[in-house]
Amino acid sequence: MNIKTLSFQSSGLLQELNKENSTFFTLDQAYQLLPDSNKPAVRRVLSDMTDRGLLLRLKNGLYCIIPYDQDASTYFPNPHLIARHLATGANFYIGYYSAMEIHSLITQPALQEQIVVDKQIKPSALKIKGHKFQFIYHNKDHFFGIKSVWIDSFNKVPCSDLEKTFIDCKTVRSYSTGINKTSKAIDNDFGDLIIADFNFDNREDFAVKNDSGGNGGPTYNFYIQDKNKNFTIDKFLTTQMEFFPSKFITKSKRLVTYVHANAYQLSENIFEYNEKLKKWKYKESRLISPTSETKE
Repeated sequence: MNIKTLSFQSSGLLQELNKENSTFFTLDQAYQLLPDSNKPAVRRVLSDMTDRGLLLRLKNGLYCIIPYDQDASTYFPNPHLIARHLATGANFYIGYYSAMEIHSLITQPALQEQIVVDKQIKPSALKIKGHKFQFIYHNKDHFFGIKSVWIDSFNKVPCSDLEKTFIDCKTVRSYSTGINKTSKAIDNDFGDLIIADFNFDNREDFAVKNDSGGNGGPTYNFYIQDKNKNFTIDKFLTTQMEFFPSKFITKSKRLVTYVHANAYQLSENIFEYNEKLKKWKYKESRLISPTSETKE
């Protein structure tokens, strides 16, 4: 851990930034806040402050103050906040799988921060201290369904709302609208987001991929919609069924999954919903040989 000592100039700069309540700042701002120093001297101050663990350089000309009690080697600010400053000069919102993370639709952090912008930003991808940021260009007609969302106790960011997030995600399958419904699921992968009625109550529920999985394929979080249009994670389907069902048997209210058991056989697993008790149960399991019927 670097020793965080302050020079006269670095102390003065931090005081001025604190007055402006600025955690993120640009090189041009530093020039303005240190008017008695020439530009090369200001750049040397910022470089020295970065070496001492007082600042994190996000990209050329953009810095973030590292809290004094934080270890500079491990500290990294909220990526959603960084996105706002990386997208300066463009209209933007947090979208795609980053929005799914904000809406708590995925349990694992998104692999990269996905920022939708209305003008081309180059480079379109950045990597900062191991964290990836992707700029996705869309024209202004695409900018709808956006709301300001709290990401912590003090900060909001523009983010696609739930419906827009679903629209944006490319690998969506819907059993209600028919979008990609008949697309072949390769290696048991039905997509990142699937809309379907899992508990047979004629309401749209959805499933979100939570892990790419192993030989059995990806696993999913399953969310059930209630009569008030609120979604709650179904712990049984998420922890017990895990895999996306290849079959929906409406008459008996059963879901059927097929998972690789070995090189020659699949495990057929049947889950049954009791509408009166509002509960699932694991009905039965058997080993079968792969057939065209099981792959539908």
